[in-house]
Amino acid sequence: MARRETIEERQRVIFEREDDGTWTARPASSRGPMARGGSIAQARKRVRELLRGDDRARRALDVVDEIHLPASGIVAVERLARAREALDSAEREAVTVLVRRLGLGVRETSQALGLTMRRVVHLAGEVADLEAEEKSARRARRARVVR
Repeated sequence: MARRETIEERQRVIFEREDDGTWTARPASSRGPMARGGSIAQARKRVRELLRGDDRARRALDVVDEIHLPASGIVAVERLARAREALDSAEREAVTVLVRRLGLGVRETSQALGLTMRRVVHLAGEVADLEAEEKSARRARRARVVR
């Protein structure tokens, strides 16, 4: 039995919201097939079907979303990104204080901060990695001075 090879294709698709609230999706590379949907997910599903064409069984299509928003939407997304960065930094700092300086365990830290134990372990690991990098850099600086 012959094995069919899968062709992998990566396609950037532009999504734009219309005045009536529907979404249009079109390939970024051309003005080719355009699909509409009541949501981004529905428009994505429809444009994927159009892009695959008749060769559905042999084509693995990876759609990369490019969602175009009005200026106010872009500002809101950027504001959220900055807030997430600030929250990550605050969480990392709180975990550092509770785990490293006060010696609390993961469970106690997660309960005190309202974070999952997995998140506390992740943040504590990031802090440990940063500390190890700083320690290694200090050693390297000292080694250069000694030579």
